[in-house]
Amino acid sequence: MAIIVCIAGWGIARGLLPQAPLAPIDLSAIRMKGPQFFGRDNNDRAFLLYAKEAIRDAKQEGRITLANPTFNLGRGKVRADQGIYVDGSTDIILRGNVVVEDGDGGRMQTQEALIDTRTGVVTNRRAPAAKGVQIESDMGKISAQDYSVAKDGSVTFRGGVRGTINAN
Repeated sequence: MAIIVCIAGWGIARGLLPQAPLAPIDLSAIRMKGPQFFGRDNNDRAFLLYAKEAIRDAKQEGRITLANPTFNLGRGKVRADQGIYVDGSTDIILRGNVVVEDGDGGRMQTQEALIDTRTGVVTNRRAPAAKGVQIESDMGKISAQDYSVAKDGSVTFRGGVRGTINAN
């Protein structure tokens, strides 16, 4: 019985002793390793956005920076060095070495792309720092200042469009 009284007394005594203050939590450094975001577009097609890392922006509420993001919709895939997603938005901005692959061997490269997750449309028309696009496929090569990829896979080019079509 004396042992129980001693243990209880020790617990109470420790609670009364001054405690070292807890270090404040740094909310600016919230990071998530390997995040995955699932959703559906307006046509009920499932999409997946995943990244190596997601970092919450302490200065802009809801803004999340993505390291090495990849966006999958159907057989298509878009990947980049960096991405920005704002919670509650339907847009994802991808920057740096953006590569769009259609799943049939078609490949497009650009420095910035904007993906509307509602519609599945990929474009650089509204992207803040768009710098044109280059596409290579079995059919040939195309370059332009502006592009958009519709949900049905059709691509529209605008501004300084140049192309080479292979004879094969």
